[in-house]
Amino acid sequence: MHHDEPPVTPVTEPSAPATRPALPLREGVLQAVKFGLIGSAFAWHLCLVGMIERFAERPLVGAAISVGYTILAVLMLLVGFFTSRRLSRTSEGLGVFCSAVAGGVVGAMLLLLALIVHTFGIGEVFIFATFRLVRVLLVDPDYQDHLNVLQMSVPVLSGLLFGLIGGTLSVIPSQWRRVVVSALTITTLTGLLQQELALLLPDALRRWFFTREGLTYLGAMVIMVIAGGIIWARSSSRWFQAGTPAPAPDTTPGRSWRWWAGVVLLVVLLLSFPLWSKPSLSNAANRVGYYLAMGLGLNMVVGLAGMLDLGFVAFYAIGAYTMAILTSPDVGSSLFHTSHGEGLLNFWQALPFSVLAAVIGGRSWRCPS
Repeated sequence: MHHDEPPVTPVTEPSAPATRPALPLREGVLQAVKFGLIGSAFAWHLCLVGMIERFAERPLVGAAISVGYTILAVLMLLVGFFTSRRLSRTSEGLGVFCSAVAGGVVGAMLLLLALIVHTFGIGEVFIFATFRLVRVLLVDPDYQDHLNVLQMSVPVLSGLLFGLIGGTLSVIPSQWRRVVVSALTITTLTGLLQQELALLLPDALRRWFFTREGLTYLGAMVIMVIAGGIIWARSSSRWFQAGTPAPAPDTTPGRSWRWWAGVVLLVVLLLSFPLWSKPSLSNAANRVGYYLAMGLGLNMVVGLAGMLDLGFVAFYAIGAYTMAILTSPDVGSSLFHTSHGEGLLNFWQALPFSVLAAVIGGRSWRCPS
């Protein structure tokens, strides 16, 4: 009796993953032109609604780098980044090259807009399409009514440069990309918040870091290096710890010493704030504190109690009126015969009485119920 043997299936070697074929140069350039035209539509919109012209008046770093130029540079960077991100799946070299092409298209379209405004004067249709916009786009404050090759090459060369930078950012390791982008972002935010941050610095240090409306060139470089170094140090510590086993979780009850150190540092910072802050910053902080107190009251009434009742504002008003009466120069001189221009108490002396009055008002309102 013969038994049929089961058929033997041949063992095949696992095939290597199929690589995506590289795009031809012509198709890659067409994709770059498409991305560049999309970015150009955004750039034209920003120009024709007046954002670029208005923000060009706000310096960011020195006198040359304004917020308007920063917006255009970021737009070109993004166009180059996404173009390279799309085309680098097949070839990194093609993606970086096409990112410069896409940025150049944005620059060429900005040049075209400047030429249209210069030639046809479309200010009657678009009120922000003025000769001031042409000066901004050509980076030429002395522009009058004539153009030369050097002026017209500036937008195109800028687009090629920033598109190439954006494409390069897309192909470098993500850790280094995070360092570069974070450093540039922190530097930009520092320049935008110049008026607020300058109040925290001594005069000598403020003149070294800030101009009247933005960052100095040296201050921008220092902030960029420090921010990039901090981000790199944090990222590198994670890289080095990636291959090591995770430490055992801390099961000790209570808060860690880092938490308590942060609380102590925050308390010291808040208590010393009136000593080192400028009057304008202190007034802004007081206003923030007022609304924080009212927000906490609203959270207790609506969030915890679950009922919409805004009557707690009355107790806030009791404390505010008590503070006003005790610190008012008019009330102090008329009722308590204090010196002219002085209240009965100063702010810190009157503060506990104001809190006590608000508490008494709240408790007395609660007692009948």
